[in-house]
Amino acid sequence: MAAVIDEAKALSADIASWMKSWEFSEPSVFRRPDVRDEAVRHEMWVAETENRDHHSSKMKASWSQLFAVRALVSYDRLVAHGAEPIENGDRFHIEHPTNPLGMRKVSEVLGVMASQLEARTSS
Repeated sequence: MAAVIDEAKALSADIASWMKSWEFSEPSVFRRPDVRDEAVRHEMWVAETENRDHHSSKMKASWSQLFAVRALVSYDRLVAHGAEPIENGDRFHIEHPTNPLGMRKVSEVLGVMASQLEARTSS
């Protein structure tokens, strides 16, 4: 059981670290309030939106490749060893994080469940 706990904690930390690297690579919003031409402002908005969408797609693909299966396996192993899912930490949320907040939540859920299981088994 210690291996299950350690793996979940390590995965939680890996996800948190990965999230930070993506946060720092996120495209900045380039707002120019001094631009008065609506056509230019619209073009800027379209370019920013496309840039963010592209970044988001790359992030989701990277998540799927690096963490999707590992997170599900870790979650299932924790539950099989008696860990209780926390609020908004059911399997569906682990399997389908839709944005960076959901991905961060996966990290938190796995970490909390591992810590709770560890506390229960050590007492």
